[in-house]
Parts: sequence; structure tokens; C-alpha cells
Amino acid sequence: MKKILYWAAAALFAVSLVSCDLNRDPEDKAKKEPFKTIAQARQSRDGLYSLLRESEQLAFHVYDEVQSDMYTTTKNDGNQYYPFVAWQLGSMETHGRADEDQVYGIAGYYFEYSRLIQQANSYIEDMEKALANNTDMSIFISSEEVERAKRYLAEVRVVQALANWRLMDRFAYKYDAASNQSPQNLGIVLIKEFNPAYIGPRATQKECYDHILSALETAITVLPEKNPDGITYIGRDYAHALRARVHLSMGSYADALADAKQIVEKYPLIDADNAEDFAKIYRSDANNPEIVFRAFASPTTGAVGATSLNGASVVNKKIKYAPFIVPLQWVVDLYEDADYRKSVYIDKTVSNGSEKGYLVNKFLEDPAYRETADIPILKIGVRMFSIAEAYLMVAECAHMTGDDATAIAYLKKLSAARGGNIDTGDVMKAVQEERTRELIGEGARLRDMIRWNLPNIDKTEIQPSLAGYAREIVLEQAVPAGHYAFTWEFPNRDRQVNPHLIKNW
Repeated sequence: MKKILYWAAAALFAVSLVSCDLNRDPEDKAKKEPFKTIAQARQSRDGLYSLLRESEQLAFHVYDEVQSDMYTTTKNDGNQYYPFVAWQLGSMETHGRADEDQVYGIAGYYFEYSRLIQQANSYIEDMEKALANNTDMSIFISSEEVERAKRYLAEVRVVQALANWRLMDRFAYKYDAASNQSPQNLGIVLIKEFNPAYIGPRATQKECYDHILSALETAITVLPEKNPDGITYIGRDYAHALRARVHLSMGSYADALADAKQIVEKYPLIDADNAEDFAKIYRSDANNPEIVFRAFASPTTGAVGATSLNGASVVNKKIKYAPFIVPLQWVVDLYEDADYRKSVYIDKTVSNGSEKGYLVNKFLEDPAYRETADIPILKIGVRMFSIAEAYLMVAECAHMTGDDATAIAYLKKLSAARGGNIDTGDVMKAVQEERTRELIGEGARLRDMIRWNLPNIDKTEIQPSLAGYAREIVLEQAVPAGHYAFTWEFPNRDRQVNPHLIKNW
């Protein structure tokens, strides 16, 4: 039975690879060959970016978002998200699916990033061999092509690092360099070469983070600051941003601060005088100056729906809302009325009889991706990093390393650009609140709760205007700080086919 399940998984890898035109046969590693031309290398690189775009879309990050302490479900939910809101561990332990019919949830998340790792590994192997075989310039026929090949290789090392970190973020416990207790000291099954047939034990967290940081360090020495092929390809700035995220998740605040400072002043914050202007700029991939790296998107390719949080649909050219989940009252209270984000990131558009309540509307639509100008299509591009997050990392890491003046300065600058006026009397509280305000909807809060040692509190107040529409939260069990289920369990199928995979729960 295990073999049948395993080869079903391998077949799914095969289907996914062929569909992305990556010219790979995952079931016969011996058939793999190094690139023979720069055009072939570029084609495979673009296929890998397509996989990256799929993995990084919000659909794969909504479950960790709603598992945080920010939400409750509504009468529209149908139990899709309530197991995460209520911490129903039995449902969470076996959640999701990754097969030829559907890829979603926890199992889908694990599959997406595992596939991305395998394909990044494949590309790295092929490019390293091609560069080694190019002594007579028969593959890359000019010095310019050689430099491009090296840049492509560096870009893919960053993709590899990202995919490994995404799995560490959800399937490894909070990092403790001194821990030798299993499974708390374990990372993921660390696969360093293209081998979909690999079955083995989990590496230690240190081994995993060393591998991630080594890949980023190697890439940073090669990549230009901004990619000459444009914002939809990886440059050194994004590599620094990703490394800052990794260091932050490890509690290495000085290192995270150093990386965030490499980029924080290079990209301007949105300059808007009101919420309407802010929304227009923020939602436009082409005009938002804060975007460091995003995926390619057009009306026909790459734009994705992102309605999981707002439940939006289009009826007779009008946008209607029927959300499955809504923020709790304490989240709404974080936003002052003057803060542009109170009508952009969240918005008072949920109808409940004569009352209205707030939903998360951050990812409504980029009108540039409409096929017909006057008909909303509710599609957005996939953004990997925006500079506001660097402001937040500088603020938190400066505070954690004893520099409150810098922390306050960056908090105030970001808040002011959003029309806000932040209270920095308690610097750590200000950091936490501003980070929650700014990164709502992006899956960051659960990670932050782990880092800040926060519990999930039972029976938190729903929005009074949504009484009867929003569900009162009753957690299935107490969720103190450090509860084991802040970290996800590995998917059922992977635990069945890999007898060496030690469980988290």
C-alpha cells in the first residue's frame, strides 16, 4: 500500500512538471541532461517562476492566516475554515489534499513547496553541469551568456531557499539552537538534489537553516541589486529580504536588521493624501513603488483570484460580498478612522440586516487585469515582498537589539504614510500592533504569535454589528503560548510513505 501511495505521489510530480514545460522526467533521473543552450536554460527558468507564482499565491497561505487569533467564521463558512479558527486538531492533522484532482490546504501547501524544491534542485544541478562543461564555450557562447547563466543559477538558489524556509516556517517548531529534544529540534526532510524518490529522516533545524542561509549567501554574491529582466525576476534586494525573514524567524535579530537595512531605504512608501488614492496605488502592480519582487501577471496569464478572505463575487458588474471569515473586534480597533488601511486593508462592507461590519478586503482587484474595463474580474498579481515589511523588520529588530530610537522612527514613518499616528509609548506593543495592521491577510500573524510567545485567547469578542452573522469562537482546547499545534503536522500521505518521518504532534 505504501508503494502504491508513493508512486501515486511520484506520478503527481510527473504531471505537474510536464504541465510546466520544465523538460524533466522525474521518474527517471538518469534521463536528465544539463542545458545545451542559454535559450533552454531561460525556458526552464521561466517554468520555475511559474511554479513559484503558483506556490506563493494567497490561496496557499489563507489557512495559517485564519488559524491565528484574528478571525472568526460566518454563517457562509460551511466548516471550511472553522476547524482552524477553533483549533479542531483532529481536522487539522489530516487537512488538505494533493493529488491529480485537487491541491489545497495543509497537504497542498506541503506538496507545492516540496515540488518547488525538487525543481529548483533539478535546475541547479543542470546549470552547474552546463557551466562546468562550457570550457570550450560550446553551450554558452559568449561571456555575456555565461554571466546570464550564473545569474539564472543564483536566482534559482533563492527559490530553493524560499521553498525550504516556507516548509520550515510551518512544519518545524520555533528555533532553539540549544535544543536537542525531538521533534522540537527537527526541521524538514532536507533534499539537496533532484530526487523525487527520496525517503529519509528529518534533518535538524540547524542543518536546514544552514542550507537555506548558504544558498542565499551564494546567491547574494552573484545577483545584481535589481534584476535586469525586471521586477518579476529575483534580484539581490529580494534575496536580502528573504534572508531577513529567515533570520527573524530564527530570532537572529542583529542579522535580520542588517539584511533589512540593505533594502529599506531603496523603495519609497506610497505617497497618497487619502484612502482612495492610497487604494488605487496599493492595488496596482504597475504603479505600487513598494513592491520589491512580484510574479508576472497580465489579463490572460498569471493574475489570480484572491477572494478567500473577502468572499467577493461579481453580480451585474457590481462586487458583492459574502465572506466566510471576518476579523474580530480587536483587529478592527487596531485601525484609527484616519488610517487609510481601515477602508482598504479592511472595509466596512459586510451586510447584516441594517448593520454593516468589516471584512479583509486588502486583495480586492488590480483593474489592469480586467478583460473588460467596466466589469470587475477580482484578480491580482502575486507579490512576494513589499518594502513595508522591511520597515517592520527594522523596527522590531532595532528594538530587540536596544535601539528604540530607530524602531520608533521607522514605525512612525510607515504609519504616517498610511494616514496613521502611531503611539510608541510601549515600543514592543507598537511593533506588534503596526505589524498586525500592515501584514493582515498575508499569513504573517501565526508566525508572529510563535515568535512573540502569544497565546490564542478563547471567546474573543466578535464585531457587535455582525451578531448572528459571525460565529462566536469556542476553542476546542486551551491554546497557551508555545502550544504544539502552532506548528503543523506533516500530511497523512507523507507520513504513510516515509517511515522515517517523525511526527510533530
